[in-house]
Amino acid sequence: MRGIVAGVEYGGSVNNLRIYGGLNPEKLRQYILYWDKIDYPENNIIGWELTPDEEFLIKCGVMERTMCSFFGKVSLGADTLLDVQMAAFKKHCEEKDGIWSIAQPTKEIILPERESILKENIQVELYNCLPVPDIDTPFETILNFKERRNSELEAFRNLLDDMYKDILSHPDAEFAKRKSIENIENALINIDRTLKESKIKRVFKNMKAELNVNTLIDAGFKLVAGTVLGQNMGLGKLSGIVGVGISAINITQALSQTPRCLSPEETDYAYLFYAKKEIQRVVVP
Repeated sequence: MRGIVAGVEYGGSVNNLRIYGGLNPEKLRQYILYWDKIDYPENNIIGWELTPDEEFLIKCGVMERTMCSFFGKVSLGADTLLDVQMAAFKKHCEEKDGIWSIAQPTKEIILPERESILKENIQVELYNCLPVPDIDTPFETILNFKERRNSELEAFRNLLDDMYKDILSHPDAEFAKRKSIENIENALINIDRTLKESKIKRVFKNMKAELNVNTLIDAGFKLVAGTVLGQNMGLGKLSGIVGVGISAINITQALSQTPRCLSPEETDYAYLFYAKKEIQRVVVP
C-alpha cells in the first residue's frame, strides 16, 4: 500500500509561507490516481471544513485523517501546518503501515528544521507530462479506472522505486539515467493512453519526486544534471503535448531537506506538485 500525506495549499519562501486554502481539488485527483491512500491530517489549532468530495473519499476508505494535537504556545501559520504534516508522516513511518510520502505545493521540499536534515538526494522532475484527470472528473470515475487499469499505474510507481538503484549501481550512471528517463517516458505514455481509452479528460502537470539515497552518494557518487526535452524523446505521443509547450523529464542530484525519521530502506519520501507560468495548461478529450 502506498499512501501520501496531503496538506493545504500554501506558497512563498521557507521564511515567509502563506496559507491559500484547504486541499486543492485538482491536486486531490492526482493523489487519488497515483496513491492508494490519502492522509489529510487534522489538528486542534487550525483547519477547514471538509467538502462533500472529501467526505465521500473518507466514506470510501480512500482518505483518512490523523489527529495531531499541539499544546502550549503555537503559531497560527503555515509553519504549524508543516508540523502537522510531519507528525502524521512520522506516525506512518513508525507504524510501518505501508510506504508513505509527503505531498507539497512548492517546487522545493519544505520541512520543519528540527525534523529534517539537509543532504544530497536524487530528484526526478516531470515537466508538463504527468497525465492526471481534469478537475471536472468525478472521483468515482477515477476510482473505477484504477480498479481496471492499475497495472499501468503500478508500472510507473515501480520505476521510481527501482530507478535510483539502477543508476547508482550501473558502471555507466549517465547511460542508466538515460534508460530510466526512457522507461519513465514510456510509462507516462501508457497511462495517458489508458486514460484516453477510458474517455477521461486529462491535464498535464509538473511533479518532482525526492528520492532518499544514503550510502553511495555519501561515498562520492556524482550525477550530472541535465534535462531531456520532450521533442528529443517521444513525449509528443502524449495527447495534446505537441505544439503546446515544452515537456521534459529531468533526473539529477541535489541538496534537499530529508526527514530524520526515514530509514535507509525508504526511498521516495516527497512529491511536489507545482505550477510553472511558462507551461500552458492543456485539456484533451
